[in-house]
Amino acid sequence: MIQISKSKWNVLSDKTNVKTWSRSSNVWQYVVRQPNSNYAICSLCTDKKRISANNGSTSTLRQHLILKHNIRELILPNRPEKRTHSSSSINISRKQQLHELLIRWYDPPNRYLVVRRLKRFHVIPQKKLIDDLASIDNISITMGLWSNRQMRCFLVITGHYFPTDNYSLQPTI
Repeated sequence: MIQISKSKWNVLSDKTNVKTWSRSSNVWQYVVRQPNSNYAICSLCTDKKRISANNGSTSTLRQHLILKHNIRELILPNRPEKRTHSSSSINISRKQQLHELLIRWYDPPNRYLVVRRLKRFHVIPQKKLIDDLASIDNISITMGLWSNRQMRCFLVITGHYFPTDNYSLQPTI
């Protein structure tokens, strides 16, 4: 059973009557938790809106109160992320010099160039296949269908033919 009060600290107890202390969020001043449910009811909404409070989570409740009721005191301060620095065998100034040297000589392609090259990537093999198939009389086609462990399906169509100039079997996908 969770008691809702205006104090910062609430007593939490379960059916075994073991009491533990827990820090309560300010959000609970504006919402009432429904018993035996993962929902809470907003006290400020006229239609008594039900909001998800799964396992006591207050993020959705806080967002609702800030956006719909303009309760700015519930905005949490930004916390700086803790960064761990790994020890490195190269010192920082030498690393910076190395980066400058490498970057000076490297001109990365922009995304438009990459897209254009990818679109053209299949054109030459496709034209060669069309030219090869235009000169043959007969082709035998086999198909394979399979899926991986994520159930992603794959299909391959293979053509086998004899070119007109020699008698070696040529496969093409």
